[in-house]
Amino acid sequence: MLKYLFRYNAPKTWVLIHVALGLVSAFTPLPLVAFFYLFLFSSIIYIFKNKKVDPPLAILIAYLSSFELITRLAQTSPLIPYELGKYILFFLLIAGVLIRARPGKEGLLLLVLLLPAFSFDLSGEATFRDIRFNLLGTINIALAVWLFQNLLFTEKGINLVLISLVLPLISALAFTIFQTPSFDEIEFSYGGTFSTTGGFGPNQVSTAFGLGAFLTFYLWLNKFKLSGSRTLDAGIAVLFTFQGLLSFSRGGMIGGLLGVLIVLYFTVFKKGVKQRTGLNIKRIKRNLLVGSIFLFAAAFTANALTGGMLINRYKGETAGTLSGTKEKTLSTITTHRYDILIGDIDLFLDAGFFGVGAGASKYLREELNGIVAHVEASRLIAEHGVLGIIYIFIMFYLMYKVWISRKNRTYKGLLLSFIVIGWYTTFHAATRTYISPLLIGLSMIIIERQHVALLRK
Repeated sequence: MLKYLFRYNAPKTWVLIHVALGLVSAFTPLPLVAFFYLFLFSSIIYIFKNKKVDPPLAILIAYLSSFELITRLAQTSPLIPYELGKYILFFLLIAGVLIRARPGKEGLLLLVLLLPAFSFDLSGEATFRDIRFNLLGTINIALAVWLFQNLLFTEKGINLVLISLVLPLISALAFTIFQTPSFDEIEFSYGGTFSTTGGFGPNQVSTAFGLGAFLTFYLWLNKFKLSGSRTLDAGIAVLFTFQGLLSFSRGGMIGGLLGVLIVLYFTVFKKGVKQRTGLNIKRIKRNLLVGSIFLFAAAFTANALTGGMLINRYKGETAGTLSGTKEKTLSTITTHRYDILIGDIDLFLDAGFFGVGAGASKYLREELNGIVAHVEASRLIAEHGVLGIIYIFIMFYLMYKVWISRKNRTYKGLLLSFIVIGWYTTFHAATRTYISPLLIGLSMIIIERQHVALLRK
């Protein structure tokens, strides 16, 4: 089945298939399970027969990882594992490293830096589940960097990867829209709204839909048709934005906005005279104006439906701060993520060089004891100590390399948006989704073609 996705000759059919998967999953998960495993096993045979990372394996990794949200919404576990994205990434990234002739070196170093924390636990309470939950995400970041660093992609190849990421998110979008009750029945509050996210975690739904909105917008802006129709593509981007905003979880939607702003900055506003040659400025401005009006309309409508509560939510207000019974602080604005960060830094200062050990931080914090990590950088520092700090510095170094070495500004904007969204996501959702490892890994690639559709007349 992978070869048909690779050709992508019937885009509207692919979109309709994934809409149908989302709607049927609202009643029974069995068709989704059958489709997933049929795609998985038929594609693995194709991959190992051809032994190519770019683009078939990359498309397979992106596509199957992105099924994570719809499988959680449809409650397919144990038929499809709950942490699907982590397992798919782990095994397929390892397969890719074995297939690729010369994988990058920094990824291997990142992997080695994580190993010492496996050998000790200062809390005495960390279980294998704790270790797996905390470390598999950062291990996948290391493997993704190891596999994708300086891997050559064509323009068509990377856009097929982006489409592969969006399609399963369309299934999740269809599921949540179908499951959302009448707006008159929803009681919005200043926390995540489960009734608009299919009954699943608003933070993770928002993270996925923010990514879906960004990727669909990018494809639309560059005239790479997701569905075969630019009008339908614009509608999909608006629906991702609208439903993501109604989750009342801010992190994912802010991440999508960051991606849009970075791409616009490098694609439109940061071009030199030579790169502007042949650029239809009027058409680009018209497209941006139309796109901005639709996205603003989605946000305005969502805010109106919530009686103005949505805008207050993004201002960091809570019921307590609005009533005057609670002070608005960095802790309330970040929903206590700031407290977790400070607690993790305190653990590092007390524990010393190697930190407290993998999975141990949640048992040792004085405040928010027992709460899992939400900020991956502080978890790395608390549990891995100085080695965790080195891990973080290597990631900044890799971001710097992308910044200075990718000369085409359009591609640079896309790749930088990947790594920014990937790392930003770890500050509100740690690495509990596939999004951070996969986007950080993809930010390491090199895109060969020098002119994209946006540069054409």
